Amino acid sequence: MRITLHNYEKFGDRMTMSFDPTTNHPTKTEISTTLDDGPVAIVLTYDQLHEGPTYPGKTVVRSSEKQLEVRVLGYDYRLIDYSASTR
Repeated sequence: MRITLHNYEKFGDRMTMSFDPTTNHPTKTEISTTLDDGPVAIVLTYDQLHEGPTYPGKTVVRSSEKQLEVRVLGYDYRLIDYSASTR
């Protein structure tokens, strides 16, 4: 399932969110916008902890005009069992 929003923050912006149809968890977010009058693309790919929350596992921000790409990776997340510490 996909949802697309147009002109979200600025005129011409587009944000598309994709979801897993069986779990309804987000799988990807794609954003097209402008920064300093140049095009910028942002792509977030989501991961999920086993039976836990969904989080952005990879974020890529790309400006071809400025020849710039930034990649942010999220990994090694773990669920903490707080119930064991309250005994």
